[in-house]
Amino acid sequence: GILRRDPTASIAALNDRTMLTEDQAAIVRTDGACVAAAAAGDVKTLRVLCIAGAKLSDAVVRAAIQTNCAHVLRVVLQYAENVPLGALVEAADFPETFEVYAGYLSEYGELEKAAQDRKQGLTCVHVAVLHNRPDVIAVAAKFQELRAIVDAKTTLDMQLQSSKQTALHQACRYCHYDAAAALLEFMKASPHVVDVAGRAPIHVAAALGFASFVDLLLRFGASPTAKEKQLGRTPLELCALGAKAQKKSTTMGNQHGREHADYDACVRLIQAPPAVTRRRPTAPSLKRLQSKAQSGLCHCKCGPPIMDDIPPLVFCGGGGGLADGS
Repeated sequence: GILRRDPTASIAALNDRTMLTEDQAAIVRTDGACVAAAAAGDVKTLRVLCIAGAKLSDAVVRAAIQTNCAHVLRVVLQYAENVPLGALVEAADFPETFEVYAGYLSEYGELEKAAQDRKQGLTCVHVAVLHNRPDVIAVAAKFQELRAIVDAKTTLDMQLQSSKQTALHQACRYCHYDAAAALLEFMKASPHVVDVAGRAPIHVAAALGFASFVDLLLRFGASPTAKEKQLGRTPLELCALGAKAQKKSTTMGNQHGREHADYDACVRLIQAPPAVTRRRPTAPSLKRLQSKAQSGLCHCKCGPPIMDDIPPLVFCGGGGGLADGS
């Protein structure tokens, strides 16, 4: 009951530990009450606990981040002694708290270090792409430290077909158009960086028949004649292989990928590429992007993709794994 009184009276009572019962003192010493208050967005109770010297563990910071409430996170950061660096990657699905947390880490010179999850080998930009959060990417673009790592590659071979890929590669792979456009527009991602097999993002998009991505990448300067470094195949050749694979297999990929695939349109774009404007064909407002990202749907509203939708035939000529044997 003491935490539900007038804040001034509560703080005075908590500062005078003689007024606390043994159970109340135990609450202050542990992080359970702070986690509950943060998760509920109860700023008044959270502030009282912090001023009383309650324990602010990693769990409290993470609970505050997941509320997506900037005010709650600011209260926690104001009183926390040790802030977990790894929580930034987790915050990549929460734009409001992501901005507050990234700003806090930037102020102390820890942002670039915290931007990468060393266990999973992903940066916070990769995670924002996987969640299709162009709003988070737009926020990340405010920080020079995050713009500097936009072309960073995954450090772990999570999947053979997506090894050492940039966030832009993965946006093309999982058909997250708004995320790809945000990377190119706001973060100035390069369309020329290659993955472990020497493929640029346009190779991935062409192999899957994602014409809207091919068009977007060409408008931002991707080369329609670029060759894979290992097998020397161009986007046009990969497009032909992907179309052939799709005809042979009615179960290739998933419904999401099949509905997006338009190999004929890809061929037309590659043979007659649009002018390099470094702008997407249509630029929806950030508010519109946020509403789409929060719905969990892709830009065409046909549902989130399954994470394994690239046919091995396209990249390895019919065998298993990559052509380089990795």
